[in-house]
Amino acid sequence: MYLASRIDKEKTHFFIRESNPVEGKSYFQSRDLFDLGFNPGNFIEYIEGHAFYINPDVEKKLKEQGVAPSDSELEDIFWPFLKPDIRSRVDQFKHKNQRFTIKKLTKEETEYIENHVHIFDKRRLHYLRYGSLSQARLHKAPLKMFRPLLYKSRDEIEQYFMTQENVLDYTEYRQYVYVIFNLQRFFSETAAHVMPSGLDQEKLDAFFEEESCSLYNDTSFWTGLDENILTQYLSR
Repeated sequence: MYLASRIDKEKTHFFIRESNPVEGKSYFQSRDLFDLGFNPGNFIEYIEGHAFYINPDVEKKLKEQGVAPSDSELEDIFWPFLKPDIRSRVDQFKHKNQRFTIKKLTKEETEYIENHVHIFDKRRLHYLRYGSLSQARLHKAPLKMFRPLLYKSRDEIEQYFMTQENVLDYTEYRQYVYVIFNLQRFFSETAAHVMPSGLDQEKLDAFFEEESCSLYNDTSFWTGLDENILTQYLSR
């Protein structure tokens, strides 16, 4: 279960969705569970002090569709829409009592990452983790780094990256795109490895357009996605 959003008439529309395996296939597909409208905060009920709860109609609707979320799952969904002062107060408590344990990947998880996680997703996650212009060490990165991409539909993966990319400063956008489309491989100049801005920009644009079209036409990448690929995802 995850929070998803899409742009409808220049406004952000929110949904609760979940990813499900497609019978007999190796990919997952998402389905809408609950329409949160344009202001999910309307479903948060505040009570005395810093306490809050999620409108019971949300959980009722989810249970009608065979989904029984825990309180923590619902809290994670609505977390971005809590009042800032309450979120700050609750966040302090959560971190104070939270214990982090890093589990080893199972054999099944390892095989899934090796065989089903797309190289484009790996490049994106690697850059967001290390911020490196060079991805020469991508194939040596610990596989557990790609755990967030396990058993998710294409929609859920894209929604995940929409959130993760918020850490990027606008000055990084061009470098991010340069890296994740692996445009470096089209140039032999030294600048390709240290300063892409020093490359022939018309050639760079042409290669970017070519690679964007290639990704758009990659059916293995977009499998299971019902949303408008270009409008909702690739344009970003």
